[in-house]
Formats: sequence, C-alpha cells, structure tokens
Amino acid sequence: MTSLLSTREIGEGFPILVVHGWEMRGEVEERDFEPVLSKIPGLRRIYVDLPGMGATPANGVKNQDEMYHRLVEFIDSRLGSSRFAVVGSSCGAYLARAVAQKYPDQVDGLLLRVPLIEPADSNRDVDSFKPLIEDEQFLSSIPAEEKATLGNILIQTPDYVEALKKKYDEVYAPAMKAADSSVLDPIREDPNRYALSFSLDEAKFFAPTLIVCGQQDTSVGYRDSLRLLELYPRSTYAVLDRDTHGLPIGDPSLFQALVRDWISRVNEWRGRTESDVVEWSDDERTDSCFAHDFNTGLFINNEFIAAEENEVLEVENPYNGKILASCSAATKRDVDAAVASAETAFYKSWKGIRPSTRGSLLNKLADLIERDADDLASLEALEAGILFSDSKALHITQATETLRYFAGWADKITGQSLNIPQGYAYTTRVPLGVCAAIVPWNAPLMITIWKLAPAIAAGNVLIIKTPELTPLYGQKLASLIQEAGFPPGVINIVCGHGPVAGQALAEHPRVRKLAFTGSSPVGRQILRAAADSNLKKVTLELGGKSPSIVFSDADLDNAVFWTSIGITANNGQVCAAGSRLYIEESIFDKFVTAFAAKLNQTSYGDPLLPGTTKGPVISHGQKEKINRYIEQAKQTGLKQIEGNGIQQSPTGHFVANTAFINVPGDAQIMKEEIFGPVASISTFKTEEEVIEKANDNEHGLSSAVFTKDVDKAYRVGTALEAGQVTINYWGGINANAPFGGIKQSGFGRDMGEEALDGWLVSKTLKYSIPTSKL
Repeated sequence: MTSLLSTREIGEGFPILVVHGWEMRGEVEERDFEPVLSKIPGLRRIYVDLPGMGATPANGVKNQDEMYHRLVEFIDSRLGSSRFAVVGSSCGAYLARAVAQKYPDQVDGLLLRVPLIEPADSNRDVDSFKPLIEDEQFLSSIPAEEKATLGNILIQTPDYVEALKKKYDEVYAPAMKAADSSVLDPIREDPNRYALSFSLDEAKFFAPTLIVCGQQDTSVGYRDSLRLLELYPRSTYAVLDRDTHGLPIGDPSLFQALVRDWISRVNEWRGRTESDVVEWSDDERTDSCFAHDFNTGLFINNEFIAAEENEVLEVENPYNGKILASCSAATKRDVDAAVASAETAFYKSWKGIRPSTRGSLLNKLADLIERDADDLASLEALEAGILFSDSKALHITQATETLRYFAGWADKITGQSLNIPQGYAYTTRVPLGVCAAIVPWNAPLMITIWKLAPAIAAGNVLIIKTPELTPLYGQKLASLIQEAGFPPGVINIVCGHGPVAGQALAEHPRVRKLAFTGSSPVGRQILRAAADSNLKKVTLELGGKSPSIVFSDADLDNAVFWTSIGITANNGQVCAAGSRLYIEESIFDKFVTAFAAKLNQTSYGDPLLPGTTKGPVISHGQKEKINRYIEQAKQTGLKQIEGNGIQQSPTGHFVANTAFINVPGDAQIMKEEIFGPVASISTFKTEEEVIEKANDNEHGLSSAVFTKDVDKAYRVGTALEAGQVTINYWGGINANAPFGGIKQSGFGRDMGEEALDGWLVSKTLKYSIPTSKL
C-alpha cells in the first residue's frame, strides 16, 4: 500500500516534514514555506500530499485516522531513526502534534500554523461557510460539479469574495483538475471521515515550537490556541494581524521572520546534550508571546512617523524580563507637531462637523475594539502583566461600553434659555479645542477611552500620551482609529517619557485642557505647569488608599471575596485598591482566617494563560518598591499574612499577595499608597470609630461598606470622604456613573455626564429687545 501519493523533497540535510490541511496540497505549503526555508542552508524540505486530505485523490484512504497512519508509515520507512522537525497547517497541525507525541526523541522542532486544537470535525463543513458560497456573481463562473466542495475552503476576511476568488484561481482550480472528484466525493460524504483511533495526551513537548494564528481567522479562534502554550513551553506564539485560516494575504515578512527564528532555535536545540533535557524545568520556560505587525512610530496626523531625534523606548515583558519591542519616544518638538496637527484639524474641519458624525465614529471605534478584543487583551497581558481574561472581561468591555455611551451624547449637548431685563439670553456648551490626555500603565486601554470618548463626543481634538512602560496597546489603537475613519489630526497618539513628552503637553500654551490619571505627586507637577503656562483646564484622577469596612452583620463569604479582589486585582496596581481593611472586632479572627485562605488560592504564571490567576507587577522597580514597604512593616513588628503560589518565571516581577494584621493608624503601610498586593487590616468597635479611621487619610477616591443593614450602609456611606462608595462589593466602574476623587485623589470626573461637562465650556449669548420710547 502506498504511504503517500507523492512527496516533493528539496535540498539535503536536516529533514523538515511539512503536512498540509484539508482542501490543500503539498504544493500549497511549499509555496508558503519554501521562500523562507530555501534560504537556510542544510535543510531537507519534504512536502507531502496526504491521501484523502481534500484536494488529493484518496487512494483507498477513508478517514483522517488512516491519513495519520500513512504519515507514520512514511516516517518509519523514509526517516527511520533520524531526527527531524515537523510543520503542520490547520488539521495538519493536529497530525503534526500527534507525530511529535509519537516520536518525542526524534522531533527537534514543531511549527503549527492555524492549528486545530481538536481533530477536524464535520461542523467545519459547508454549512459553516454558507456566506462564502452564496455569492451568485462569483459562483456563476464555477463549474457546477465543483460548487459542492467550495464550502470546505477555510478562509474568511472582510473582503472574502476577492480573497476566495484569488484562492480559487491560484489553488483550488488547479487542485481540482489534478484530483479525481468521483473518488473524493464519497470520502467527503463519509460521516466517519474525521474519526481518530488515537488522542493527544497532556505530556509536554520541550523542543522549540512556533504557533502561528491569523487574527482574522474566524474558523479557529486563536484564543483557544493559547492552551497549547502550557503543553509547548519553549514556544513563540504569533498572531498575524491580516491573516485568515488560509494562506497569508498580507505582508509575509513577519511570517518569514518568525520561521527563520524558529529554525534558529531548532538548530540550537539539536546541539543540546541529554542532560539539558533531563534538567530542564518549567522555571526555565522561554518566551511565549504574540507577534503583532503594526507600526511603532508616533501617530500624528493619521500617519505613523519616527520621533524627530529617533529616540526609542524599549518595552519589556514583565513576565520574563524580555524586550518585546521598541517604540518611538516623542520629544518636545514632536509634541509641538502633534499640537499643530490637532489645531489645524479643529479649526479647518472638525469644529464644524455634525455631532451625529462624531457619535458614529465613536461607535465604529467601539466595534473595531470589540472585533480585535483578543489582540488588545494580549497586548495588555504582554506589556503590563494584566491577566488576559481580566483585560478582555473588564478593560475591553468597559472601553466599548464607554465609547458607545458617549457616542449617544454627541448630539444631545444642550444649553439653557434665560429671561433677562434687556431681553433674553441662552447658553451653549462648546468644545475647548486642542486637549491632551496622559494615561497610566495599569489599565491603559480602558483609561485612554475614559478620556477619548467624552473629549471627542464634546467636539474636541485630542493628543494622547501613552505610558512609557506600556505603549504597544496605543499603537494598535491608533491603527483602529485610522480604520474607523477619524479625520487626520483629530486624535494623535504619542509615546514618550513623562518628564519630556508629558511635561511638554502640560506646559504647552495651545493645549486648552489636560486630563491626567496617575500618582498624586505627578498630578501636583502637572497642576503647576498648567498654571504657569496658560491656565489650562485640568482634570486629575490621582492616587488612593481606599478603605473597606466589614461590619459583623455582613455576609462574611461575600465580604471576604470582594475585599480579597479589592487588593489582588491587577496585583493591587489599581488606584481604587481596597488596601485598608477595617473589620468589626467580633468577627476579626474569623475574617482573617478566611481572608488568608483566599490569598493562598493563587496560581502564579504567564498572564496569557487561562490557568493563571496572578501575573507579574509592571516592572523590577515596582517590585522593589512594594518589597521595601513589606520589609519596613516587618521590621516594625507587624504580623504578616502571605499568600502562596508557584512562580513560573524567575526573571519575572512577581510579588506575593500580602497582608498585615492589627496595623495601627499611623503605620506607613496604612497611610501611603503602595500600589501593590499589600493589605493593612485593623479592627473597630463602633460606627463612629470606623468612620473616623477611614477618613483619616489624605486620599479620598473610593471605599466599600459591607453590611446587611440598609440604614447603616446609608449612614456610613454618606459620612465617608470618598468620590465613590460601593455597598457589599468592591470597585464597580460604569460608563454612565461618574468616577473620581476628593482631597489628594484629585478633582474632576471620568465617565457619566459630569465627565462630558469637563470637556466643554459654557458660552452665554444675550439679545436685547428694543423698546419704544414713551
């Protein structure tokens, strides 16, 4: 029995076995991979046609299981005990994984392109791709006997008709001519054609692995592929922004660079000793990351440009300390250029644009963010250490909700009509003009949208300075702003150092408003710069030291859940973190026991992975700062509760969940914002006592009260000096509810109608009504 219909072998040396997917042939894979592999000396490329894999005559093979066994036959007969690497696409990637599992001591590398996580199944057939085969204009040119099989072409893009035409002309039609449809059709109709007699186990594969997915691939969600990172620790995970499930239709340069890097890692692995494999552990796990092919220049006037002095910022992955990318760093002259672009846009076009158009653009941006949610969440995980799941569930959701909320306000901005002795007057609320926003690294996308949405809805133009530690999300956002259709100059995005780009915006005489979220010391610097320059309007959302108060009548489980979330969410790197806990004396011991257990329910690791519940803090400097507070508290004799967890990356910036009990009110950790997962717990006996303790702090951003007594909740909530009070839960951010602080937590509001007011100025017009003289 013939193992394979055909193979095409090119070159001599280390074997690379390339396995295609359904409706493909070896020549398709050859076309994609050969331009890269042919330039690397010492490789023997083996492109195979699997019998029954759609475009190749079956030769008696009736299902996917037989294809696998034929592939094994080929390896045994042609490769023997030789070491080799294997490449697989789509369901061919599943077979490639099976090969790596069967030959773990021989396979030195694995490349999985648009991998199916489970075996191919009939749900991915014609009915799943009806939109692709219902275009009459396209189908009219296709012979009737070939139409039935078109549903298996796995490609979806916004321009699917053009892409499908191209794929049909270049790939499918030639394959159909070469194949015998009368042989293929019975196999396609066989309900068991996808059945397998084997399964993949959960054993880890340690050789270098490259996993490449398409951002526009709707048939295989690349989010699912993240599970593979746990099985392939030495892996690089790439998402090609313009790719689908089929062939790359965008710029192939990034794909080629990834393949070259993979081959380099395979060659290094081939030189390993046996002890290298035995001694390797999860603590030595190498980089697992997404690859994004977007521009890293400054976004000015709807174009990406390099900084004038070619300065760059290196962006670190806090999980493993590796450099992710370099972004252009704006200088003062670059900020001047952004201001000039915004000013031109405002006075020449944007000022007179219809309010409904502003709303439509915001809605379009929300749609695009929703479409690329996985992409944006992966960036926050990579550069900020935020859990992918948290970013997607909270930050992305909040961003789209905020955009749509303020889109609705764009054409509903009204004024007042007044009677005056001279006649009548009316007020209008008008945009300020050129505005700026400086956003922090802890929730960069969400907070950027908090500024962008009301500013644009109000009719302003905006310059956003993204944080120097986490600028990559801003580069992706800029590309979506382009795609949404915002006119040039309406939104400019620049990355840069705070003392340079941030200071330039704060001091700029033609910036009319600046909104800032960050620390209280920097907020004071911005306020001084605004006053000394042009008295620009300023909104400040600054630090916090938020109290959570738990009364004895509270639902204890609920209180423990929310107070633990309040200090561990994003590693406590949240301005509203509930870092001061006041527990009524009668339930103190019970609460502390349950709270400590909750801190221990932690799985440290890569924030991209589904099983991780705790990622790294943002940087080595932040880690050291948090640890200094912890050490200082320990030196003063405070009793510590520390969470457990297995740290997966020794080079990552991890800090254990920590709490101290019976902390006095004058302790440093009770007074100062730590911005880390460190809670200070104290007791109280009466309402009056706890209100006094809670208010004894210079910050006043947020607070939480836990009690079943509605009257008590009202009394305490009203008495607390904070911009927000939540009852029986912590946090809570809503687009229609204002958020901001008092005291040294700042002034002005994000979200809600109050936020919109902050981006407008009232203007009064008075009309005199002439009266006749008597």
